[in-house]
Amino acid sequence: MYLPIREPSLKVQPLFTEVYIAVLPICHKLARQKQITLRALANEVIVFYPRSLAPVLYANFIKGCEQASFVPNIVQEAEQAQTRLGLAAAGVGITFVLAAYAKPKCKRSGLPTFNWRFFDTKIGFGMETERNFIRRA
Repeated sequence: MYLPIREPSLKVQPLFTEVYIAVLPICHKLARQKQITLRALANEVIVFYPRSLAPVLYANFIKGCEQASFVPNIVQEAEQAQTRLGLAAAGVGITFVLAAYAKPKCKRSGLPTFNWRFFDTKIGFGMETERNFIRRA
């Protein structure tokens, strides 16, 4: 599960941190920069995860954008990283994927090979602290 999670009935143990990076088309005006800030994406079109797939990740991204004084322009949602990468390569918008997906297998993919670390997400597991059993007669 994505952390933080506030559920009193769960004992949560962090496991590891996932690193998300921004991916944009190779011809994008920001692609030549060595580093960009989240604020630089204020007027950009974004392809992102559906809220239903990862509500905490989605909420953390929206909160980060709000802290950077803008509301993200999410025009397309896609569950699969490969789909988001394809949409970015086609020029639909900027997307975010795990760093592991950042290295295109083919030079003609239309995606730059950079590593702009945008946000980290902690992953953990939870175990119930109390069990509530229902007894049947």
